[in-house]
Amino acid sequence: MALLTEDARESLWAEFMSAASARRESFGALSKQELRAAVDAMDVWFDKAVASFNEAFPLPARKELSTKQRIKLFFYVVKKRWEAN
Repeated sequence: MALLTEDARESLWAEFMSAASARRESFGALSKQELRAAVDAMDVWFDKAVASFNEAFPLPARKELSTKQRIKLFFYVVKKRWEAN
């Protein structure tokens, strides 16, 4: 899986800020540039973590689920864990 393009990162950053603004959510003293750096860092981290991410799945799931399906499952697990707190 490749890193996001510059345009995709820019779009993600803008979408994240817009959604937070709609919820009237604050990022404290974090500047827009610092938030953008966080987007870039998460993209790089995910790129480096993909191998470990895929290895976390048991072999049957790794073989049968597409990459997109594994990522969707990951998001479901994260969402459920977040809702529990």
